Amino acid sequence: GLNALGFHITNLLFHLTSTIALFFVSLRLGKAFGGESTQSNLRGSALAFAFFSSLIFGLYPLHPEAVSWITGRVDTIVTTFIIVSLWCYMQWRDGKSIFWCVGSIVSLILGLLSKEMAITLPATMAAYEVLLWWERGGTRKTLIPGALNAIKAIVPFAVVIALYFVVRL
Repeated sequence: GLNALGFHITNLLFHLTSTIALFFVSLRLGKAFGGESTQSNLRGSALAFAFFSSLIFGLYPLHPEAVSWITGRVDTIVTTFIIVSLWCYMQWRDGKSIFWCVGSIVSLILGLLSKEMAITLPATMAAYEVLLWWERGGTRKTLIPGALNAIKAIVPFAVVIALYFVVRL
């Protein structure tokens, strides 16, 4: 019928999921690049960074169309899948189970099925790899091995993007 409440609720749920996932992505970045010397201050500033980053994202008043309009639905869906995929990728690269990589790939595929904007995710992952290299004390000596390690990590995602282009063709 004419009742759009279901669409509005699912748009809101996707937006809330994106906001929560962004909190975890921001928390990981805040812990890595907080800059404080003591561990307790680092945790506090990383938490504050993550909280305010996700709060600004979640409550940003200039683009409510993604939640309010049915036509903005694809934007909330793809954003959710991109952020969840990035968070799963971060977990996997931090040494957690291979299932995090699988979750990241599945989220990328779901993002691609919802909107083409998801093709930017491997570039974001490459930027994260540069940050990881720098966080781990990257030097000129470790540049080439670090780049090869990053390329190996991103290859499965590049393959998914290539397959996506083949299917779209």
